[in-house]
Amino acid sequence: MVADLADGPEPPPYAPGQWQAPDAAPFDAPRAPYAVLHVGASTPLKRWLPERWNALALALAERGLAVAWSAGRGEEAIVTQCDPERRFTSYAGRLDLAQMWHLVAGARLLVSPDTGVAHLGRVTLTPTATLFGPGSATLLGNGRFWREAPWRAMTVEDFPCRDQQVLFRRRIEWVRRCGRSTAECAEPRCMHAIGLQQVLHTVDSLLEGPEL
Repeated sequence: MVADLADGPEPPPYAPGQWQAPDAAPFDAPRAPYAVLHVGASTPLKRWLPERWNALALALAERGLAVAWSAGRGEEAIVTQCDPERRFTSYAGRLDLAQMWHLVAGARLLVSPDTGVAHLGRVTLTPTATLFGPGSATLLGNGRFWREAPWRAMTVEDFPCRDQQVLFRRRIEWVRRCGRSTAECAEPRCMHAIGLQQVLHTVDSLLEGPEL
């Protein structure tokens, strides 16, 4: 919708090298191959259940991947909830944006809620599985520009309370999203509805693809 405001031909799809990797301070990266599990989000209503993150981490370890937990500064406790036994390395609150780029770029897989790190996975062309609860996979999915990115959306279609149709202050018939706050929504039932098996199925389809 934003691109339609610009005149001229449609650009070709995003390709490697169009966005150069930033310089970053050294940090101890995980051993390869590894998966990044980003568990933080801009709102608690985008968070998946900690026990499901834990089960996903164990399943990925069984598939031969090292697991790297990720979350922003101030979200370290979320990782502790997901991995109370501290089985896997946590990078929560430890990396700046440039370092985060390199952590994601080196990963065999990224799993994240619909938040900024998930979109970083597109830029680095990292195989990415994104969990959509209140957000819309239609609005925030690959679209035409990102169509060659190895990215998959996981959501429950037509979730009853994902029913708001306003975007850019306009009512649009086909839009289905939810921008409610925690004061309006007690718990993210839309995120809870995304099951572990659904995520594992998506993850396995990404792992079967070529390494980029």
